[in-house]
Amino acid sequence: MKLYKYTSAKYALEFLKSHEIKVTTLEDANDPDEWVPYRKGPDGRDYLAYRDNRNQFRMNVGAKFGFVSLSSQMDNNVMWGHYADKFKGVLLEFDAAADAKLRQVDYRPTRYIMDDARQLDKNEHLNLIARKGAEWSYEAEWRFFVEISECRAVSLGQDRVIYLFPPEPKLSLTGIVLGPECPLKFGNVKMSLESWRDHDVAIRRLAHDSLTYALRVTDEYHTYNMNNVVVHDAIDTVYSRTFERFTGEE
Repeated sequence: MKLYKYTSAKYALEFLKSHEIKVTTLEDANDPDEWVPYRKGPDGRDYLAYRDNRNQFRMNVGAKFGFVSLSSQMDNNVMWGHYADKFKGVLLEFDAAADAKLRQVDYRPTRYIMDDARQLDKNEHLNLIARKGAEWSYEAEWRFFVEISECRAVSLGQDRVIYLFPPEPKLSLTGIVLGPECPLKFGNVKMSLESWRDHDVAIRRLAHDSLTYALRVTDEYHTYNMNNVVVHDAIDTVYSRTFERFTGEE
């Protein structure tokens, strides 16, 4: 199964260099209903209807878990606009093995119902944070979850911290899809793929269709100069060991 990570061009290059993917935390989430169940209190009322209780509950869950958001769609205009720097970003394409530790987001009109009498176990935590409102279903999201304690924390200053984690071993990078407004050239991407020589990574670019609002894969060629050798690359050329020396004969 192919899954895609919508991101900015800057972050995509950083991922290719470090092999670490940014983990989404509750602080990053753009949905205020993220990870908020229906939790009946001892008085029979919705315990989380009170904002202080709601915020505290989200803080407790968010301190333990983060996730990486992926989508089964590569050509969703709304996703490109919201999550890939207004079409200037990049898709990281992964091939997910059948036994990858992924959860498909469960889109429903009702919240996860939680019994207030006991604490959530780990599996129930994951069920809770894989639930979203039905109106978000256009994202066609899949998530894999990590514990914050297993991530590498990077301080950005001003009390801002991001968490990085190596991709799930069952997720193999298979492609880089440049957005229609992405400033990166194929040469930029190939240079960043030096440490991925054990992968076959296809480099493609999307374009706006001239008649409809759809996105399509372009068929154009790009030329760049590396080590004084001019290399011509078709849009679906696969970067692999055969390009190791950039001989110009491929």
